[in-house]
Amino acid sequence: MKKPLIDSEHFPKTVGEMKIRVSRRGMFSAAADAAAERKRSRAGLPSYRIEDLTEFDVAQFSELYPAVNRKAKISLEKGMVCAETSAAVDPIPLFSLDSPALFVFNQFNGEQPMSEVFVKVQQYTGWDEEKTRSFVRAVFLKLCEVRVCEPGCPE
Repeated sequence: MKKPLIDSEHFPKTVGEMKIRVSRRGMFSAAADAAAERKRSRAGLPSYRIEDLTEFDVAQFSELYPAVNRKAKISLEKGMVCAETSAAVDPIPLFSLDSPALFVFNQFNGEQPMSEVFVKVQQYTGWDEEKTRSFVRAVFLKLCEVRVCEPGCPE
């Protein structure tokens, strides 16, 4: 099995520009996502381009409502959480079942802002605030990069 996308022992403190990968098969769904973002923006609803998320400061990032992309197919294989998305033809190993990334991922339900996710993850892990924010941010952005997660909006 390939190396997981998220390694909880060695995660970046900062995340640079995202490299959004889209397979040929996923080109139409990526175009549809972009059109939906523009439509939400014109309607005055909060909308974000995934590519711009790395530029958000702490306050902006805290206001995001992280959600799992409803088109992503999540599965378990050999102790790993994997996903099939429009960004890849084969399942992508995301993280191991014993990684704190699993707890983080389970918080991305689209119903709570990232600020609440930070608090819950800090309570779960016992990490300091900076490490918690860095880890949650890295997990979310890496999952956005492969189209597993996306910024949602409160209902």
